[in-house]
Amino acid sequence: MLRVLLFTSLFVIVTPAVAQNQSPSLAQQAPKAPKDSDNRMICQTQEQTGSRIATKKVCMTAAEWKEHELQVHDQLDQRHMGTNAAAGPQ
Repeated sequence: MLRVLLFTSLFVIVTPAVAQNQSPSLAQQAPKAPKDSDNRMICQTQEQTGSRIATKKVCMTAAEWKEHELQVHDQLDQRHMGTNAAAGPQ
C-alpha cells in the first residue's frame, strides 16, 4: 500500500513538470503556412480531349487556380444564357 501511495504522489508531482517542459518547445515552433496559401503550387493531371490515354500535367499557384475556376464558370454561365461576351448574342 505504501508503494502505491508513493508511486501516485510521485506521478502527481512529475506530471505538471513534464507538461511545463513541453509547452516552450511547442511555442518555439515556426507557424505553418495556411493550407489555402495563394502562393502554394498545385499540380493536376488533365486528360486530353479525344483520348483516353493522353494526359498533361498543369501546375499553377492556388490563386491562379481560383482565377481559372472563375473564368471557366463565367464561360459556362455565358453559354447557358446563350451569349458570348466577345461575339455578343448568338
